[in-house]
Amino acid sequence: YALRLGRAVRETLRLPVILGGPHATMVPESLLRDGGTDFVCVGEGETSLPPFVNGRGFGRPLGDDEFPGIARLRDGQMVLPPLPPLPDLATLPPLDYELFDFQEMIRAKDGWVGLMASRVCPFRCSYCINHHLVRLYRDTLDVQPYIRYRPLPQVLGEIRDLLARYRGIT
Repeated sequence: YALRLGRAVRETLRLPVILGGPHATMVPESLLRDGGTDFVCVGEGETSLPPFVNGRGFGRPLGDDEFPGIARLRDGQMVLPPLPPLPDLATLPPLDYELFDFQEMIRAKDGWVGLMASRVCPFRCSYCINHHLVRLYRDTLDVQPYIRYRPLPQVLGEIRDLLARYRGIT
């Protein structure tokens, strides 16, 4: 779906497209060759995407290492600069729940609300991207620990804020 949407945006609006997420991280070259995207954000995008967008990475020639973690094709070959450092979870802004219909989110998840308390996992489940992320960051950045946690006061504060804001939603 994202590739179809990307092709439509490129063809209709003549805008460059960047994709990210688990699929993009696993097979960036495949997505680039498909023609539905101009760029692929590999890995965790919080430290890759803002410099790319703010640095006007769209619509101008790019140096090979100019935007860490942002892959593209050049002369038919994928160029993937080294990944940027993993973001410190304590520095990430809280999720903006106002962007979504919170009641519908809760209904769609049978009453559950997801919060980010940590990232990555020590297990190697065949159906999950976590083991790929560990290998990706270990091989490119020699990063450890892979498992990172948000500070408990932040997580509890987010729960408290959600309860105060959305009390009565079921």
